[in-house]
Amino acid sequence: MAERTTTSKGRSVRVALALAASCVEPIAVKLGFRAAATPEQTLLVRNVVAAVVMVPLAHGRRRANRRDAAKLAALGALLFATAWLTIFALARLSVALVLTIASLTPVAVALASREQGRRARFFAGVGCAVGGAVLATGLFDAATATNVIGVLCMLGAVATSTTYRLGLERVTDRHTPSVVSTWVFASGGLLALVVVTPLAGMPPAAAWWAGGWTGVAAAVANVGFVTVIEVFGAARASLWMLLQRPLVIAIAALWLGERPGPLQIAGIVAVLLGVWLGQTARRQTSAP
Repeated sequence: MAERTTTSKGRSVRVALALAASCVEPIAVKLGFRAAATPEQTLLVRNVVAAVVMVPLAHGRRRANRRDAAKLAALGALLFATAWLTIFALARLSVALVLTIASLTPVAVALASREQGRRARFFAGVGCAVGGAVLATGLFDAATATNVIGVLCMLGAVATSTTYRLGLERVTDRHTPSVVSTWVFASGGLLALVVVTPLAGMPPAAAWWAGGWTGVAAAVANVGFVTVIEVFGAARASLWMLLQRPLVIAIAALWLGERPGPLQIAGIVAVLLGVWLGQTARRQTSAP
């Protein structure tokens, strides 16, 4: 009984750290851009630092057989692609818009995993979330200039993140969060060194600052996120990570001066409401 309580507390701590760490990433990236760090330099430092930090974080056995190692490396490539697309989007879009589009990921996960059944409430939630995301992009706001490339980058990030989360759900049945996170971040760090280094060159101090903070935050957040997937599954884990969205948007508004307009605020609220509707419909469908 005591061991179960300790395990439960450990999982709660990991989830809390994941939520806190995920708040740091977009703000640190934006501050790095303002100090003249490029997206490539930030991405390179982030992935290398995350891989190094994961070693002491991921305690215990880290071995995987050859087949599973290949799957974990593929997941690392998907996470690397998600980070690259998101960082490039942050160079072109506000934090609020990036997070709003990213909030579509739980809907995509639920659709792909077919956990939602055929409840009308779920599809109403999907429509609400998608409509809110379109509204938040500023396409219907003449005062807002939306960067189309940034939006396309985030839609790509939603696709790679959805594939990554569904893949995680399959491997966490056989491996602990420590094993999964170690392999995923090791492959991401290797990819960054091989692919991004020729593009980034020697990162300046601003890139080390921004990338370092985001790397540490990414490592901590991923361990917590994998733990949530292990316990609750990909769809519910994605909803848990939505808890930090309003907080990060508020921080960006106060610290970075990125204040969303009325239509964008309405879109953000619609996305969060739509995801909540879809998730509660899924729970009702799975209830006995």
